[in-house]
Amino acid sequence: MSLQTINKSLLTKLLNQNFGEEIFQNWEKTEHLSVKGAVGSAVSILAAEAFLSQQKTILLITDDKEDSHYTTTEMEELVGEENVLHLPNSYTEPYQEERTKNANLVLRT
Repeated sequence: MSLQTINKSLLTKLLNQNFGEEIFQNWEKTEHLSVKGAVGSAVSILAAEAFLSQQKTILLITDDKEDSHYTTTEMEELVGEENVLHLPNSYTEPYQEERTKNANLVLRT
């Protein structure tokens, strides 16, 4: 099953079946939502549904570069490339304060 198929069929079904309704009701009460223990594309699907149903800006923070790229690709397929921004890290490495990751600074501009 491709992400395009998920976008056309699964997300529509999930929205119609009120998938994640409890999460979204709690989200209306607070501005922050944290998801732990999700596997695979669960976070991307939940974020895509939230974006499509709530029309809110969503910031996803991932653990590492690889997860970041997977999540970015999935979100681009689910909600459209024009609705997704990828901001790679630009921090300095420990004990090398004068050296920033210039390649990532270029990607952010």
